[in-house]
Amino acid sequence: MPTAEPRAPLDAQHLRALIRPDRLRDLTAALVAIPSPTGQARECTEFYAQHLAGLGLEVTLETGHYPDHPSAVARLRGRGAPCVQFDGHTDTVPLPHPPLVVTADRIVGRGAADMKGPLAAVAEVAAVLVEAGVDLPGDLLITAHDLHEAPGGLGETITDLCRRGIHGDVAIVAELGRDVVPVAGRGMAIFELTVRRAGELCHEVTGAPNPLDTAQEVIARLFARRAELAAVSDPWVGPETIFLGQCHGGSFYNQVPTEVFLNGTWRFSPRRTFDEVQAELQRLLESVARPPEITFDLRFFQVRPSFSLDPGEPVIAALQGAYEAVHGQPLPLAAAAAVCDVPVLIREAGIPCLGHGPVSHGAHGEPEWIAVEDLVRTTGVYLELLARFWQSG
Repeated sequence: MPTAEPRAPLDAQHLRALIRPDRLRDLTAALVAIPSPTGQARECTEFYAQHLAGLGLEVTLETGHYPDHPSAVARLRGRGAPCVQFDGHTDTVPLPHPPLVVTADRIVGRGAADMKGPLAAVAEVAAVLVEAGVDLPGDLLITAHDLHEAPGGLGETITDLCRRGIHGDVAIVAELGRDVVPVAGRGMAIFELTVRRAGELCHEVTGAPNPLDTAQEVIARLFARRAELAAVSDPWVGPETIFLGQCHGGSFYNQVPTEVFLNGTWRFSPRRTFDEVQAELQRLLESVARPPEITFDLRFFQVRPSFSLDPGEPVIAALQGAYEAVHGQPLPLAAAAAVCDVPVLIREAGIPCLGHGPVSHGAHGEPEWIAVEDLVRTTGVYLELLARFWQSG
């Protein structure tokens, strides 16, 4: 009876030497070439799934409660130690961008940095492990999905995966945290408030209640609360903030409008949940005196929850050691600069999760691009992380 081919040990230094910059560049370019604005990432997700299947991973397309937005779920089997998950989104912000440009050292195009380049780095990790025939102590799980970029996406698909039990024992979201380890982050919610008056547009001399007056009072209450919040600072993320980005109402100098629209954000502490903040906003609005003709129409929704992580989690030490091995400098603990899917995995899956990706340029801007050498370095960090994390267990 033939014996099984012996498997190679998990030697990160050897594995890093197998990283192929051309493979990273070409996969990033192929992903960028597929337009995938939020809500329309099916083709890109399916392409990524096919690529992972071609490497030899077990791959499924999971639809769950979102049949129009399948998620790629790929697994490379190990011996049963903790399963390490790498996660990323295939959708991009729905903003125009010049056509794809590929040179020897960079890829320019919408999604190159956010986050098709990082997805290519994750795929390269799998490619190297398969090519080297590594004996993995645990499973490697890769997930890629749509519905990330707000406001078109609010993390619905990754939340659905978590609630259906499709997640690792520990996870890395392959973006943000490029030079720090984010161990806490504020949650973010968006408010859209319409202050509405019953009746028709009319002349100011009619004495009809002006929704602008009520909106002004709402703004005053919001700003007063913002000042109170500024006095209470979390050691990692600082204070909660309330931001007003839009205020629209009226169309003529002496005409009483029927509607005023206010729009902004509330970024809240890791010590609080969205439900708590929502209840507070409701109380604030209820405290505003207004005539019976004036009503409030509020839409308040969470973009991502807040989170905090124990700095003593083993995966943090593994990432810090991996980063120093590749970059030659330490990776300090810090707060997350922006919202991402890290808190979804922490709160919904109940697992430690870190955000770490390559240096990116022009995400949500123009031009958006990523350097091949940064993808190579990040792939190296991921390989080192796997070796250190599994060996520490």
